[in-house]
Amino acid sequence: MNQSPALYAPLTSATPATEGERRPAALWVSVMVLALLGIFALVALASDFSLTPDQRTQIFEQSGMYP
Repeated sequence: MNQSPALYAPLTSATPATEGERRPAALWVSVMVLALLGIFALVALASDFSLTPDQRTQIFEQSGMYP
């Protein structure tokens, strides 16, 4: 008994063009987000190391958050 293939079954194993195009875009977006987070982390570390402990204490006292 021969069964005919279903009409909705794909005839090729290739992925659709729209699905293949979305993957590199998502990859580049995630790379850019990680790069921006890295830049923000470096800026935060650089600004943290530029203060002496006395200056840091003075900033906390002026902000009203110092115990």
